[in-house]
Amino acid sequence: KQDPKAGETWQAIMDYWDYANTSMPIQYDRLPEDLSTNGRLAIVILGFQLEPDGSMRPELMGRLTTALNCAEQYPDSYIVCTGGGTASGNPDATEAGSMAAWLEELGIDPVRIIVEDQSKTTAQNALFTHAILAEQFPDVTAVVIVSSDYHIPWASTLFQTEALLLGDGHPQVIGHAALPTSETETYMRYQVAHMRQLAGLH
Repeated sequence: KQDPKAGETWQAIMDYWDYANTSMPIQYDRLPEDLSTNGRLAIVILGFQLEPDGSMRPELMGRLTTALNCAEQYPDSYIVCTGGGTASGNPDATEAGSMAAWLEELGIDPVRIIVEDQSKTTAQNALFTHAILAEQFPDVTAVVIVSSDYHIPWASTLFQTEALLLGDGHPQVIGHAALPTSETETYMRYQVAHMRQLAGLH
């Protein structure tokens, strides 16, 4: 009643959060073939903690392989590598930097690659990625999320939350591609903590 517009925004956020955790089908290994981007698409790869020496763990390599499939499906898309420094023994290594280097080695044009290498949480992935896209790539109208299957509902919700909080014109989440894992935990405690983090910044 005090702020109807904010109320509508948060109702939409809560509806999406519920959908993501209850009825959103998980798309494995590659994106749907019929995505309508109405402009430019950004494929966002969520990082994963590096080994102490800065090398990538198998799960991150799996996410990258999934992302490579997506990049080949949509060759005009940008590719956003996300994740800061998480290697305890190598302060110069970042998740995003390592992913970007791997993609370039596999033949992805560097012009397509966007590096977000400051984040330490999924909420910061969403916050910083949206900021980069708004400032440097305003032609991007939609994003898709690439991560592990257990992380997709959580990550999609946070990226869509940031889009809704920022308002019209910011890229909406229109799909995802998941790496299959054996993990079944929903990590709701992290979802809540990261949602509180985004909410406190708006």
